[in-house]
Amino acid sequence: MQCNDELAGLHININKTKGMRVNTSNMQKFRPEETEIEEVGSFVYLGSVMSESGGTEEDVASKIKKANGVFVQLYPVWRNLNISKEVKLRIFNTVVTSVLLYACETWKTVNQITRKLQIFVNKCLRRIMNIKWTNKIMDEELWRITHWKSIDNQIKRRKWKWIGHTLRKETGAIKKTALDWNPQGYRRRGRPKRMWRRTIEDEIRSTRRSWNEVKDITEDRNAWKLYMDALCSTRSKRI
Repeated sequence: MQCNDELAGLHININKTKGMRVNTSNMQKFRPEETEIEEVGSFVYLGSVMSESGGTEEDVASKIKKANGVFVQLYPVWRNLNISKEVKLRIFNTVVTSVLLYACETWKTVNQITRKLQIFVNKCLRRIMNIKWTNKIMDEELWRITHWKSIDNQIKRRKWKWIGHTLRKETGAIKKTALDWNPQGYRRRGRPKRMWRRTIEDEIRSTRRSWNEVKDITEDRNAWKLYMDALCSTRSKRI
């Protein structure tokens, strides 16, 4: 009787399971335990959107929507003349930016994505600083008076901080193993897609280092901090 109850529980879990294919044209159905699993194009996991294309674009759109909702709720704060602009900027960085850049360490950073994020941030900063659209002010000047670093720079620093933390884990850790995973097979003809792994390879190449050299640097925290500062010191060009 106990065995049957366990099997029944397993069957219920399978019924609640969803399937998703990533970058594949294989149309064979998922049928574990002779139960067909419903296939979906995207799903939310730990607050991040996963999709067949990787999920970055969808996740960024979701994060902008959530961050905008938080920003709108704080309108009374932005309009309050008794609160200094310095305090407002600290609230913005603590509350809104944390929602906007949640899990950004795994985003592929391409110009189209960072541009959308930066446009949203620029609009928020202009409202906080009470800068009207009729006031002609360059984005660089806006960043200077708000002590803001470009979105591209912030994502890069968060990403490499997370990479360093992951590479220092013990041998055999799943996260550490995943960074070295090299799937085999053939890709489709045409220009390769811009993936997360390719973005970090390009950034490493810009410092004239190899992936193995980067892994060795992470063992020394002081050396890793200096490497991160060098990697993220150059301010991104205006987007």
